[in-house]
Amino acid sequence: MKLHFLLAPAAALFCAAPIVAASEDNEQVGLGGSGLRLATKKTSSAAPFTLSETCGGGTYKCYGEGATGGDYQGPRIFSIENEIGIVKFLEDSKFGTISVDITAPGFREFEICRPDPLNGTPAMPFPKYYCVTTVRNDEKHPTVLIDMTFTSCDSWTKIVRNLKANPNNDGVREPGVFEVRCTKDKMSHEETLNSYE
Repeated sequence: MKLHFLLAPAAALFCAAPIVAASEDNEQVGLGGSGLRLATKKTSSAAPFTLSETCGGGTYKCYGEGATGGDYQGPRIFSIENEIGIVKFLEDSKFGTISVDITAPGFREFEICRPDPLNGTPAMPFPKYYCVTTVRNDEKHPTVLIDMTFTSCDSWTKIVRNLKANPNNDGVREPGVFEVRCTKDKMSHEETLNSYE
């Protein structure tokens, strides 16, 4: 993809006219002259698949690893096993918002996710979503940020950052970062992890 940039006098940088950059396959249009975000009119897609209720939606089994800790001895590493994630597309959303309902023995979490505006372009061929946790059973006021990337219609990976700005139900603040890999198929824990390496 080739982008062509135009140099303009300094005074022109402060006008409110939209900034337009053209590419060979996708036209990108600046919003309001701020230059901070580009909306993409997709005339063709670089994505190997397009998410929908039948591609991406459904029930997944998830495995991964977490690292938490708050002392100078280093983090505590542990495995994440037997999580179930249910992905749903929200019908009321015009921009492809999804929800993810996570359950595990003794654990429940609900996430809402917005798609990256560049999904389906050469810059973002695999669909990426930015999520927050709205509620979970072990924290009253969760501060959890999640980056979720679909690697196929039947698999996704997410990086979870629990900031622990508020203590959990046991009064403990223990920030952590986690990688979770989810798939619809029946592979074992080891096979699932090895398939991503």
